[in-house]
Amino acid sequence: MSESSRHDLLKRCGHICLWLNVLLMGVKLSVGYFYASRALFADGIHSLLDVTADMFVLYAVSMSAKPKDVQHPYGYSRYETLANIVIAIMLIMAVYAIIYDAVQGFYQPSLVMDFRVGVVAGVSIVLNEVSYRYVSYYAKLLRSDLLMSTAVHQRADAGTSVIVLLATV
Repeated sequence: MSESSRHDLLKRCGHICLWLNVLLMGVKLSVGYFYASRALFADGIHSLLDVTADMFVLYAVSMSAKPKDVQHPYGYSRYETLANIVIAIMLIMAVYAIIYDAVQGFYQPSLVMDFRVGVVAGVSIVLNEVSYRYVSYYAKLLRSDLLMSTAVHQRADAGTSVIVLLATV
């Protein structure tokens, strides 16, 4: 596979994850807000971080596609490594933000959740799992650590939505 087609596949996977996360972020934040679900709203904030990470992934992919030059005789492939580090840091930030929000809401009275919160969480689980399988397939095919960490990030999002679904039920 040529380097050009490899970067095209990396970009396509990055764009798919970006637009999926934009969609999920908007739905989770709005439904979480209107139906007073702290869990779904926090999951929407997590999706907001995912959108930011996806944008960084796309930037890293475009930078790593640059040819070698005098200043960078080995090329720009380290941008992919940098993006992996950024994704890891963002996942850690998301975990702490969700834990903080959960602790803040722990002593507040519980509300009966609307079934739509559960439906959004269920749809999010399915979409993130499908995205995980799609992206991990190409990550293995292209031998891309960056894509694999993006795929794992999608699965982590599905795990967060599982918790939201369980809390709703």
